[in-house]
Amino acid sequence: MKRRLAHIALAFACALALGAAAPLGAEQIKILQGMDFSLGGNEFQANGSSPFTRTQVSANWSLYPSLDADYNLRFQGEAGVSGQLAASIQGATSTSLAAELDQAWVRAAFGEGWGIAFGRRNLKDWKDGGYWNPSDIVNNYLPWGIVGASGVQIPGKDSIELLGLLPFTDLNVDLNAATVLPPGIDSPASLPFYFTAGSIFEPFELRLKAAFQSGRLPYVGASAHVTLRSGSLYADGLWLQDQPIAAAFGLGPSTGSWFRYCAGAQWNIDISQSRLAQSLFLQAEYLRQDDALDASQMSGFFDALAAMPLANASDGAAYGAAAKIWNSRFFALGRDYLYAAFYLGEIANAHIGLFESCVLNIDDLSFGLMSSLAWSPRNLFSISFSASNYGGRAGGEAFMLPYAAQYTLTLSRSF
Repeated sequence: MKRRLAHIALAFACALALGAAAPLGAEQIKILQGMDFSLGGNEFQANGSSPFTRTQVSANWSLYPSLDADYNLRFQGEAGVSGQLAASIQGATSTSLAAELDQAWVRAAFGEGWGIAFGRRNLKDWKDGGYWNPSDIVNNYLPWGIVGASGVQIPGKDSIELLGLLPFTDLNVDLNAATVLPPGIDSPASLPFYFTAGSIFEPFELRLKAAFQSGRLPYVGASAHVTLRSGSLYADGLWLQDQPIAAAFGLGPSTGSWFRYCAGAQWNIDISQSRLAQSLFLQAEYLRQDDALDASQMSGFFDALAAMPLANASDGAAYGAAAKIWNSRFFALGRDYLYAAFYLGEIANAHIGLFESCVLNIDDLSFGLMSSLAWSPRNLFSISFSASNYGGRAGGEAFMLPYAAQYTLTLSRSF
C-alpha cells in the first residue's frame, strides 16, 4: 500500500514540475463539480433454493438516501502537458462519508505525435468492444459480470502508458505500450506489459493487441470496427492459453487454448418526424467465451453451492471460498450471451429519455432487465427512475439470486 501511495505521490510531483515548466498563462484550467442526491429502495422476493436467502428476508423492502459528489480538476497546457485530478465522496445516513481518489494523472507530449501518461487513470484506448470487451486485457481479467443494478465498476489503475503515431505514406499507425503497477510488486520483471497497434482504413478500423504477464503465456487479441451512415458494426476477440473459468470451480481442464469474442451492431435513427421522440438508439451484441461453463456445469455448480450447509466453520469456509470465486457475479460464467438495448431521446420534446436493455444467458435462459427513465428539465437537474429485474430457471445464474427489483430516484445538479 505504501508503495502504491509512493507511485501516486511521484505522479503528482511530476505533474507539478511539468506544469511549472510550461509558460505562464499557458494552462487552461477548468473545474467541474457535480452532486447527486439519490433516494433508493430495494425489494427482494426470496427464492427458497438460493443460498442468498439465508441473509435476505422474503419481501424485504428498504429505503435509504445517499449523497454522491464528484470533483474534477483538469488542465491543458500549450506545451503539450495535460492532466486530471478526480475525486469522489459518497455517503449515506447510516454510514460516514467516504472519499476516493479516482484519477490522478499527467500526460506530456513530445516529438511528432508521441506522448507519455502516468498516474492513476482509466486506460480507455484498450476498450474496443461494445457492451463486452473481450480483448480489454489491461483493465481487468474477467470484466463482464453484473453486480446489482449498476454493473462492475472499473476504477483507475496506477499505470504508465506510451502513445505514438507512425506515418506510412497515406496510412497512420497508432501505437500504445502500457504497464500497470499492481499491489505488492516485487521487481520490474514481474510487471505486465501490454501492446496495441491500429489504423483506420476508412470506413474500417483495425487493431491488434498482445499482453505479456509474469507466469502466464502471452495473450493475443484483435478488434475491427466498420462505420456506417447511421451506425456501426464491430467485433472484438481474444485468444489465450491460460486457466479457464471452469478450472476455477474444478469443472474443467486446468490449462488449454481458448477464444473469446463479441460481435455486434448499433444504429442511431432520427425519428423526429414521428413526434414521439427525437432519436432512437438500437444495439445488439453476442458474446462467446469458450473457456467458460456450459449449461450443465453451471447447473451442477450452483446446485452444489445452494445445498452447501453453513452450520459449522468448515462448511462455512468452503461455501465462502466458492462464493468468493463466483464473486456474486451475474452473467459472467456462461459461454453464450446476448445483449440488446434501445434508447429513446427527447420523448415528446420534453427532455425525457427512456433506456431499456436485456442481457440473456443463452445456455440456461437466465436474463436480466435494466430500465431507466430520466427527466432533465432545461438541463438544470435530472430526475431518474431505474430498475433491475432478474429471472431464470433452476440451475441457472439468475436463479441463484433472489428475484429482485431495485429502484432509485436521483436528483442531480452539475455546475
